[in-house]
Amino acid sequence: MNKTDKIKAIQKTILEAEKRPGDEIILHDLLEKTGDIKRNYQHYLTTGDLDIELQQIPDADYELCTALLTAILREGYRSMFDNTIRQRAKAGEIRALLERMVETLQNSES
Repeated sequence: MNKTDKIKAIQKTILEAEKRPGDEIILHDLLEKTGDIKRNYQHYLTTGDLDIELQQIPDADYELCTALLTAILREGYRSMFDNTIRQRAKAGEIRALLERMVETLQNSES
């Protein structure tokens, strides 16, 4: 998928996520569609504490953003019954991450 298509897919996901906050399926579908699921997402994380890692969003590159989104999904799978993803959506963390992904793609050379 090229950069323009990724931007469109992420923007569509932002709109869908507003309608269905905490719906991990739309987030997983985005990463699957763009080919950006990070199976080795831990490799990108330095502290092991996702709350601390998410503080990097304003300066994160695209790869770190996709690793963080993958980590959020994994966190949601592990804590399936406590609505972790919904809580992160309500806190604005998922939207901030998706918006940063768009920003990094728009500003990238390739």
